Amino acid sequence: MLSLYKELNYHTKGLSHILILKDGRLSSSAADNTLIIYNKDTFEPDIIIREHTNYVNYHIQLKNENIVTCSWDNTLKIIKLIPNNKYEVIQVLEGHTFYVDKALETEDGKLITSADDKYVIIWKKNENNNLFEIEKKFIISEEDCPNANIIFINDNLLLCSSMYECRLSFFEVKNDFQFIFSFTNIYCCFSRNSILYLKEKDLLLVGGRDDNGIYLFKFAKFPKFIGKYNIYNFIDEISIVYCIILNSEGDILIGLEQNNKNNICKFKINENNEDLIFVNKHESAHEDLINGIIDWKERDFIVSCSRDQKVKIWKVNNKGEKK
Repeated sequence: MLSLYKELNYHTKGLSHILILKDGRLSSSAADNTLIIYNKDTFEPDIIIREHTNYVNYHIQLKNENIVTCSWDNTLKIIKLIPNNKYEVIQVLEGHTFYVDKALETEDGKLITSADDKYVIIWKKNENNNLFEIEKKFIISEEDCPNANIIFINDNLLLCSSMYECRLSFFEVKNDFQFIFSFTNIYCCFSRNSILYLKEKDLLLVGGRDDNGIYLFKFAKFPKFIGKYNIYNFIDEISIVYCIILNSEGDILIGLEQNNKNNICKFKINENNEDLIFVNKHESAHEDLINGIIDWKERDFIVSCSRDQKVKIWKVNNKGEKK
């Protein structure tokens, strides 16, 4: 399925997230408190950003090409890349009081952030200085330390997951982020990359933990739970699903743990868009949890990152695949 093209070993602690930037470079964030941006040709670091005092848990790039980092030092930082491989921090966001988990940008340029302090915060830009300021805060969980992952559904629903409460909660974006409904007893994985919404198929995949495999939801007016996929009868039972992506060929790639091995598995969606069909797997792709997978379409690579401190760049080999 995959053949290793290059291995990057520039982080000194486990990785949390990888991203392809708008200028075509690869970036990675990790528990060593850094964000690294790699050279397009050599894959050596062009920039190592050391601006946080704790784990850089996640990062995104905004439409204006600024980078937003989320950290366990309870802050987010807005970073502007400037010529000659330099950067500047143009703002520090300090609205959260515990680990910052994830950030999203809305169509109208607002920022939505989640953290382990119970809150999701909506940030808007001040018209005078173009800096972010808090517009609204709302609680997504009553637990003392909720684990918050957020994604957009259909441009109008915000999905918030809580690992400790085993809950998926949905908020209506265009109605001032009002709570609508929730699903309980959903054993969500803690990874920021473990939920995937496929708009064209109206299908939501949620990575589970504690041998709960992958939860499947179908969308119409409201989400409908349609089943749980554990891939019994195909390969070993799934323990935890850490990351899910749709690749350029329309297949699902999933980083998961099975029998203490950290594998990358490939699936297809069935004709009714209501189930997964196992295709193959690359066993022991990493030595620890696979926290992120991306499809680097422009370079024909699959890239993965792991708590084993490594970024791996893979070539795809489709010979002999199960049809």
